[in-house]
Amino acid sequence: MTKQSSGTVLFAVKIGVKLLLICGIVALLLAAVNHITKPVIAQKEQAEEQQTLKHFFPSMTQAQTLSHDTQGVVALYAIYEDQTLLGYCCTAGAKGFSDTVEAMVGFDAQTLQIKGVTIVSCADSPGKNKISDASFLNQFSGQSNADTVDAISGATYSSQAVRQCVNIAAQAVKAAAEPSTQNSDTTQINESESENVAQTAEGAMQ
Repeated sequence: MTKQSSGTVLFAVKIGVKLLLICGIVALLLAAVNHITKPVIAQKEQAEEQQTLKHFFPSMTQAQTLSHDTQGVVALYAIYEDQTLLGYCCTAGAKGFSDTVEAMVGFDAQTLQIKGVTIVSCADSPGKNKISDASFLNQFSGQSNADTVDAISGATYSSQAVRQCVNIAAQAVKAAAEPSTQNSDTTQINESESENVAQTAEGAMQ
């Protein structure tokens, strides 16, 4: 091997090592940022979800997570004011034009009629703006499912996805409302959770 060839190989090795080190450092930095921001993002999402639940049920004091076996359901809650069941909220997802559309649907406990629908996520454009419009979402209120609501011209796939979300949610809530099938786990979103934790800690110290 000539001296020139040897120098070229050594130069390439040095460049490769430097690039490897740079990639490693960048990966470590990204992991650190993700570790820091992940709980912050989770708290923000939980706060937004809590706000949406309160929009449907302003007097709610807790939301109890219910188990389910309905395909397409992201989350299912029983909403309470103290010990009184106010209704149910279900987030469901369905395929839109380019991505999955997720919608949260609130249901009255007594009638199982829809109290409201809100779009949780949608990457479709301009479908997102059209399906988020109140003139479309308000059509679901008072209904038991989405059968009477038509798709939107110009946002057919996105609006059809919302209709599917509503029907999926209606199916899950109907199953959850039946006493023989209703079941829940221990997960709760409780406004007084921090107070309960503090009281428990205080009691343990006494």
